[in-house]
Amino acid sequence: MNVMGLTLATPLGLTAAATQRACAAGISRAALLEDHPHRPTAVRLTSLPDLFNREDRMRALLWRNLAPLAALLPALGDARVPCLLALPEADSTFVLRRWLTGVRGGPKLAGLEISCFEAGRIGFFRCLAAAREVLAETRVPKWVVVGAVDSLVDPATLEALAADGRLLGDRNPDGIIPGEAAGFVVLANTAAVARARTLVLARIAALAEAREPLPAWERGPYTGQALTEVFRALRHHAALRGRRADRVLTCQPGETFWAHEFAAAYLRNAEMMPEPLDHCGLDGSLGEVGSAAGICQLALALHAFAPSPWLRRAPLRRVVLHGASEAGAYAGCLLVHPEVDIHE
Repeated sequence: MNVMGLTLATPLGLTAAATQRACAAGISRAALLEDHPHRPTAVRLTSLPDLFNREDRMRALLWRNLAPLAALLPALGDARVPCLLALPEADSTFVLRRWLTGVRGGPKLAGLEISCFEAGRIGFFRCLAAAREVLAETRVPKWVVVGAVDSLVDPATLEALAADGRLLGDRNPDGIIPGEAAGFVVLANTAAVARARTLVLARIAALAEAREPLPAWERGPYTGQALTEVFRALRHHAALRGRRADRVLTCQPGETFWAHEFAAAYLRNAEMMPEPLDHCGLDGSLGEVGSAAGICQLALALHAFAPSPWLRRAPLRRVVLHGASEAGAYAGCLLVHPEVDIHE
């Protein structure tokens, strides 16, 4: 799958370029929410009303992407473009889903034909897998838009996280910093690239998925078996076989559980890992953005692929993205520079 374009809206910037540069510069907008009874640290878009509920904030974030997304779509030349959208877990955003899919007269985003994948952090990867099936016919030009959105900074979600003991604070140094984000990526098959004559930003060479026997929050032993299987499948792809990834990007928050799990999977796949290890999350920049983590990490990988006169290093060529849902589903993908031969 060829990555043709990207839009992104986050508290660090309302465009993909602004967010990418801010994250690369180490900028963070994490702040203490004095107006909340638990006084959590969060990363939120200050232009949105604090009392917006989760669905209102997600809808507003999606609207912030409409103008740049609309600028990308005319080049595709198709009247109808499928859009696969990753949302939080099922039943948490019913009103938003109804609005997106046009039930009872609700609007559709930029004329896209939207299908929703409600699976949390794993949803973005399942959207990519579904997009690969749509793009499988190589002789006919095809495009697919994949998006993701989430917000964990509304009052009700913050209250639920506090009740579960998940928020970072004086009493919980292992907690999360809630955040919010939304974005879209345009994917195309080879025939579509040839017809559009546009620049390919990257290629998604491989996808893999596995499952743990128990949900992550059962807090069983840190076996890391499902993540091990995901890494092993990516490691055997031709674009990575016998080589090391330049960077590994995780969609998981910085809680100790996920770090222990990654360590177990890393040791079993050390030959594919960067040396020295380069394993990055979003905690230092955007915080925990739930189902939007995949699109945010893909944006950071694309930024690392681009040459920069300010950085005295060659662009990265192979980046691994991985994530997991709270229910025990794990997935990952291998993103490669356009010049890498994924069939070699």
